[in-house]
Amino acid sequence: IMSMVIKISKANKKDFKDFYLIRNQKDSIKNSLSKKPVSKSEHYEWFLNCLKNKKSKHLFIAKIKKQTIGYIRYEKKDIYYVVSIGLYTKFQKLGYAQHMLQGSEKKIGSKKILIADVKNFNHRSLKLFQSANFEILNKNKLVTQFVKILQKQENNYFLNLIKKIEKNRKKNNVNWMELLKLAYKTTPEKTKKIFKKIHQTDSQINKISKRLI
Repeated sequence: IMSMVIKISKANKKDFKDFYLIRNQKDSIKNSLSKKPVSKSEHYEWFLNCLKNKKSKHLFIAKIKKQTIGYIRYEKKDIYYVVSIGLYTKFQKLGYAQHMLQGSEKKIGSKKILIADVKNFNHRSLKLFQSANFEILNKNKLVTQFVKILQKQENNYFLNLIKKIEKNRKKNNVNWMELLKLAYKTTPEKTKKIFKKIHQTDSQINKISKRLI
């Protein structure tokens, strides 16, 4: 329900003020790797640059009704995107951040590598990225680096199909063994000959498979 209430949309020039104010909050400065407030002119130049370079920089604004609650940004560096999320102080600790992150991931598309650098004392952000299925890539005394690979939804679809097939195969294996028991009871000699052929074929498959190892 919460994710339906929060609207994630691409940022435009009108959203600059929110980006600037959130970035220069006391908690934002404390959790930032730069540790310094950003001047309005410097931040505006960065903001316009992001809006122009839409292929490598993605800025999203999060709102509940018409009230801005925060932003999410993805900036491309080399082959990955650095992800950062910020909320107005009064909207923190309400569970909005995870829904903002999930909603923005759907909008930037698949086949992307996401990286997030989080200071180790920032426990809320550490918990956020772990709950959003990010994995720890690197960790030192000051910072934990998270990574997540966005894949196509079709991959999950096929994986679910394979799981269903695997489940049904297990049931079928039980049925096959029951049939084998029945065959041994009714025509044991013929069943032995058939089973011997099956065993020989399996042995040949194993020999061929060893060549791949």
